[in-house]
Amino acid sequence: MPTFIFFLLSILVRISFLPLPGFKADIAYWKWWGMSAAHDGITGPLLYTAYNYPSFYLYILKTTSHLYEFLTGYNYKLNPHDYLFWTDTNLLYLILIKTPYILADLGIGILIYKIVLLLSNKINRRGCRARGLPVERLQFERSENEDVGRGKSATHYALIASLLYLFNPVTIYNSSIWGQTDSIGSFLVLLSLYGLLKNNLFLLAFSGAVALFMKTQTVIFLPLIFFALYKLKNSENDAGFKSVVKALWIFIGTVILINLPFLATHTMDRVFEIMYSSQLYFPYVSMNAYNLWWIIFGKASAGFWDQNLIAGLLTFKTMGVILFGACYLLSLSILNRIKAEKNGVFCDLEALKKICLSLTVSSFAFFMLLTQMHERYLFPLFAFYSLFLGLLFLDSGKSRRFMVFHLVCFFLVSILNLINLHQVMVMNYPDNTLLFFPNLFSENLTSIVAVLNLAVFIAVIASALRSFSSLYKIFCYRDYHI
Repeated sequence: MPTFIFFLLSILVRISFLPLPGFKADIAYWKWWGMSAAHDGITGPLLYTAYNYPSFYLYILKTTSHLYEFLTGYNYKLNPHDYLFWTDTNLLYLILIKTPYILADLGIGILIYKIVLLLSNKINRRGCRARGLPVERLQFERSENEDVGRGKSATHYALIASLLYLFNPVTIYNSSIWGQTDSIGSFLVLLSLYGLLKNNLFLLAFSGAVALFMKTQTVIFLPLIFFALYKLKNSENDAGFKSVVKALWIFIGTVILINLPFLATHTMDRVFEIMYSSQLYFPYVSMNAYNLWWIIFGKASAGFWDQNLIAGLLTFKTMGVILFGACYLLSLSILNRIKAEKNGVFCDLEALKKICLSLTVSSFAFFMLLTQMHERYLFPLFAFYSLFLGLLFLDSGKSRRFMVFHLVCFFLVSILNLINLHQVMVMNYPDNTLLFFPNLFSENLTSIVAVLNLAVFIAVIASALRSFSSLYKIFCYRDYHI
């Protein structure tokens, strides 16, 4: 079956859920903020509403609101309380607001596919050079569609990795049922990573800047990508440092470009205030994320202040930061093992596996260990983990056990996070129960999910730590590396 058919099917599956009202409070906020941006100017929501997202999202909301008014003839200013506009079943608005999230999902799937194929091609290039053959002979030696790994084509592996994301129930639920923005932020981070692989500083920095002002939580991934750039370029004459400086200038220029309307109206302080205060907005140990803190406090997590002291020594929030910081150091340590360009290949398979593992570890730790986490904040993991698995497929001839281990972890965390998402949905809106996914909410079930989440997280961390010990050679074949 042609590859595009699978991509089309993933879109059709998402389209089938568009009529569902989603998380009604979120959709209502999108309507309020979008109409304010459309009628009060792009800076309006910062001044006249309870807007609490970074500035770039306002461009999407403003465009959506203008489209809605154009297609319906509705004028929010003349009739701000129109029932048809505000009803939960406003199909046209649901289609318009969810479409960018679905397109971002498709973009992530395409990027995963392209990156796996790109790395397959780099494997072949390195093989040619290792045998003293000119790169021009590549097409005669092995095309990107020929056998790689355990007798499967690179296209085959790239498609499977992409489908792991596109048909993952968590990504479908988040974008097309819930109606949340997480796929856009994840797409932009993955696009920044793609810029790194293509040695394109502009794409890397531009996408990273837009990601940060689309979704504040992406801030944890940008230092990792910039550090990977430094390591890959750090071959001679401080090339790594110079490349990072150039990328930072592009990053700063993009930030200025995105925020020109806010700079011009002297509301940039409000933009930064919103981004900073996002980590103060819900000062509780867990906002319905079934993580470490949910295991301890259960349903009471959403009302337990994270500034309370542990044994009178430090706050729960500080403890979460310390635990996350330790895992973030692990992510940086993984990246520190990256070697600069060799054999004329920039960012080879081994380097990209380290980058993807680092991003996966940091996103998992972010969700599991920090306080104030929402159920949706695990979303970026599914993009990075799917790509990581695609790279393991390419390299499956070296360690099949390692690949199977991570595949099992991926499926487990997908099921667990889907339960987390759906239980939070039906806890708030019982009428949003799906026919094939009944409301099974109970505090015991949520605690079990949280414990299993922690078990999978510990397993992934232990697997990452193995790359720093001799035990790793026992777990995998001797010639395999991360």
